[in-house]
Amino acid sequence: MTFKEAIEREKAGEYGGFDFLYKETVVDMTSIALSYMKNAHDVEDVLQESYLKAMRSLDKLEDPDKFPNWLSVIVKNTAKDALKKIHTVSYDGIVYEAEAGYEYYFEVVDEDIKNDPEYIVEM
Repeated sequence: MTFKEAIEREKAGEYGGFDFLYKETVVDMTSIALSYMKNAHDVEDVLQESYLKAMRSLDKLEDPDKFPNWLSVIVKNTAKDALKKIHTVSYDGIVYEAEAGYEYYFEVVDEDIKNDPEYIVEM
């Protein structure tokens, strides 16, 4: 089977199209996702979301033979989006007014010291 045949099968809802596409690309896509995520659970999430996005967007793929390259871009972008969500630091800020003006108290919700504003400033 070729990428073109597999994509045609997938678009038609026939059995075997997705299986071929997945088996032919999963090793490379896993390597790409792992280079971003560093965590097996997050890699699985990125791959699942990437394959779903790709299957839903097969009509946008102009050259079926370029499916692996096209999918790799989807995986990279999905991983980058996931990293943005993972590295978002939440703060629960309480503001109070003092004589000299405003002072701010922040309680860090993220326990990773590398995301602590004081740690970042001292670096």
